[in-house]
Amino acid sequence: MVTNFFVSFNYDKLMRNSILSWWSQLDMKRGDRAALRRCRSPIEVAFQPSFYQLTRALESHGNPVDSTRMALIAGVLSHVRVNNTSLRFAQWMARGKAGKANAAVSGLRFRRYIRNEEPETLYLSTIREIRLLEGECNISDLANTLYWWQAPETKKRLASDYYENAPLEQ
Repeated sequence: MVTNFFVSFNYDKLMRNSILSWWSQLDMKRGDRAALRRCRSPIEVAFQPSFYQLTRALESHGNPVDSTRMALIAGVLSHVRVNNTSLRFAQWMARGKAGKANAAVSGLRFRRYIRNEEPETLYLSTIREIRLLEGECNISDLANTLYWWQAPETKKRLASDYYENAPLEQ
């Protein structure tokens, strides 16, 4: 596991552009997207050639990346349809669907989500959250969140983003 280098998809423009470029190319490489979407775990993602295209592109900037974390991110991003940078990931979860007063992800579901510890459960749970968001989220923030999932600051930021934007629970 490589953790000596700071990886940021939010603040490092080269890293952000690399991951966005890879994600946008999945539209042209529908077979690669379909293969990634069929994966049920980050380990299965690591068997896909498109995953290695992503890690090579990111490492070409001089920073090694953790392959386990990147497998999780690559698989999850294959389920994202629209990159909308107007909100961070948890803010998207907190926003109500058009015409509805409820959050896209309920408070209970959000609390269960941030308790995920294992990459396999985080992977499947994040895919479910993206489906609730109808495939729309901020890709660089989602990638950053998943990459630094084990850092306590990440979950604190998620909770802050969610609860500061969620409609009041009843």
